[in-house]
Amino acid sequence: MILFRDIGNIIRSLVRSFAFVFRHNLWYYFFFPIALLAILFFGGKLIFEEYLLKFDFTTIQQSQYIELIQEKGNYDFLIAGVELITIFVIVNYSPYIVLLIMVPFQTLLSAKTDKIITGFKRKMTLKQYYSDIATASRIILRNLFLNLIYVAIWLLLSTITRLLFHIPEMTYADTIVIYTIGFYFYGFSLIDYTTERRGLSLENRIRFPWKHIGITFIIGAFYSLAFLLPYGTGVIISTVIATIASTMATLKVFETDPLFSQSPDFKQP
Repeated sequence: MILFRDIGNIIRSLVRSFAFVFRHNLWYYFFFPIALLAILFFGGKLIFEEYLLKFDFTTIQQSQYIELIQEKGNYDFLIAGVELITIFVIVNYSPYIVLLIMVPFQTLLSAKTDKIITGFKRKMTLKQYYSDIATASRIILRNLFLNLIYVAIWLLLSTITRLLFHIPEMTYADTIVIYTIGFYFYGFSLIDYTTERRGLSLENRIRFPWKHIGITFIIGAFYSLAFLLPYGTGVIISTVIATIASTMATLKVFETDPLFSQSPDFKQP
């Protein structure tokens, strides 16, 4: 029953978020992801793409690990591995990169949404703002790390299964599981802005996304799948809308779930 209620909650929140942006004159928040895209586009062409073109993938692709160690030494081999992992994360988990860069902006937007809906206002000093940014960044990095760990475990089990049953390549099940894991942790990262601001303990902040998994999965799916839209439109839309919708849905849960709203650490409006 909670699952279906949460699904209805987050879908309504997503729909209302579009009107909410313009009704409360929050449209200027779209300029933040637009500026990010401009920086990534022009800066990326000058720096990142040039770096990728110069990176020697053949050394890794040939899997000649022993020869690589003997010729270049352990240090160079380690550096090459770190570079490859970094590129893998940037290419395959770009929504996390955007989340990290947009933390200062999303912190303000979520707080603004909370204030408009409930009247909740926390004294925002520069020190508190920096603390909020640091906390959100740690949660996002934690979620990225756990996401990679769970995907690695699944791929290991999947590889063993394919070898045992002579399945030549990845199945649709692999793709679905990998995306589903990502949906959960993307949603977790977005929800945490509100649960942290309202003073929930770390234990309850971790418990919330799992108990209300319908909200977590759907907002995470909306946020990450929007990145598939062309010309960066998905990044612009999802960064703003997902932040507002996750805040709306989380605040709605606080009205009905005493586990969180009546906990001793919860901050009332």
